[in-house]
Amino acid sequence: MSNNTGVVSSYSSKNGYGFITDNETGDNVFVHQNDIVMEGFRSLNQGEEVEYDVEESEKGFKALNVILLSKRRARSNDYITQDTFKPKRTHNKIPIDDYAKIKSDLRRLQKSFDRLLLVLSKGEDPVLLEDEINEVKGESKQLASWLIN
Repeated sequence: MSNNTGVVSSYSSKNGYGFITDNETGDNVFVHQNDIVMEGFRSLNQGEEVEYDVEESEKGFKALNVILLSKRRARSNDYITQDTFKPKRTHNKIPIDDYAKIKSDLRRLQKSFDRLLLVLSKGEDPVLLEDEINEVKGESKQLASWLIN
């Protein structure tokens, strides 16, 4: 193994491998995503400069401990802002417009539960909160049906 530098000649993020052209020898060196040293999704772009160790295998040269030397430029699709990404529906099929109501209902439910817990912790009779408890039960069922359907 030795410490080499090269330029990424091709890389497929879909397949997870590609090739580096060695700066000294001009040889094509195979690189696999598992051998790329970086956080997050490991991939390389064509034309990026890298440093790596090289190992000779039965199939040819293989890059190990690949480190990106050139600074990676951000692509326009690397950043999604709230203005550019507005889904019409969520994964659980609740329309976005209903989120404000659901959030408000959940806050009201939380306050009701907090009052109930306070009454119970003081040893007072929860019968005083019977109407509120029934209201909370009804709202809980309505929220649950929205979330399930």
